[in-house]
Amino acid sequence: MNYKIAALTSHPVQYQAPLFQALASRPEINLVVFYRSDSSIRGNIDQGFGIPVRWDRPLLEGYEYQFLRSPLEIISVLARRKFDALLVHSYATPLSLAGYLGSIFFQTPLLLHTESEMLHPRKVLLQRTKSLILKTLFSRTAALLSIGKQNYSFYKSFNIPDARIFHTPYCVDNDYFLEQAGYWKAGKVETLAELSLPAQQPTIIFSGKLISRKRPLDLLNAFQSLTQDGWPANLVFIGEGTLRREIERHIQENQLQNVRLVGFKNQSEISKYYAIGDIFVLPSGFDTWGLVINEGMLFSMPVITTEMVGAGYDLVEEGGTGYTYPAGDVNSLKQHLITLLADTKLRETMGHAARQKVRDYNYTQCVEGILDALRSIIG
Repeated sequence: MNYKIAALTSHPVQYQAPLFQALASRPEINLVVFYRSDSSIRGNIDQGFGIPVRWDRPLLEGYEYQFLRSPLEIISVLARRKFDALLVHSYATPLSLAGYLGSIFFQTPLLLHTESEMLHPRKVLLQRTKSLILKTLFSRTAALLSIGKQNYSFYKSFNIPDARIFHTPYCVDNDYFLEQAGYWKAGKVETLAELSLPAQQPTIIFSGKLISRKRPLDLLNAFQSLTQDGWPANLVFIGEGTLRREIERHIQENQLQNVRLVGFKNQSEISKYYAIGDIFVLPSGFDTWGLVINEGMLFSMPVITTEMVGAGYDLVEEGGTGYTYPAGDVNSLKQHLITLLADTKLRETMGHAARQKVRDYNYTQCVEGILDALRSIIG
């Protein structure tokens, strides 16, 4: 059976485009993606990075797309084009709510893809109000697409039956990053030399926005403490953000050695810096998932992250592919780092396991989950 599918999302992003390309490549799927904004194509200022960001991999190739003039335009689109299903990303925006209205008016089955989780408690009044709204929305949702364990738990908190939940693992373009890893790892020593970092000691990688929620200063403090205790290591921050100056000031005031801030790196550039890493750390106070963890694991790095990062519940096997710790607990972060710094064999074994683990989180599996949902609701 062939399926005529509309996908609705805010703007082109580097993680969704490969999924749309994978969906459109399937002969049984006729896909059209509807975007509200082209800001990521034009290179507008990214609020987190604080700089203009224009992703340098093709985001609009391999599938049909259209930019909407207003959120409500999706309603008239659904009226005219008679899609078999509508795939909506998120539920809490004017665009997604317009999608829900259109799906109700024209009886178009709706598939919901969201990152919502059960990691942090909500205020009671807010939670009750939100629950009432979401129960109504979910009753109008034909299928819910689960990106991982925390997302699944969120759906189950509304007593959604398993028959309406479909596993669509959150992922990055594994094939691209694995190819990049093979290329750049051969030049690891040269890259470290460019950064004036000693090649004989392990390198710790952070990738993300340098903002308070990501807690990069926790990693810097843990690094300072362990190097003062005599553990040799390098530390590389990939990314930009409002905390950059504070990080640089801390490095200078404490005369920290072998710490580098390489700035924001686009998709075609970032692999060069992942390839020098031996340990990946995401010390966030909160992340619904944290796709940089997927990226780091593809470069054979064991991961250290917090209990407030969604990906940790799916990808991090304690002592197998990495470690988790309570967010903000710098001493626990330090101890996990020392465990990996102290044992080269353990670090390499866990890095290999991390790479094997994340390979199963791919766009093929995600597409199969969406197809299972379509077969279930359409037949």
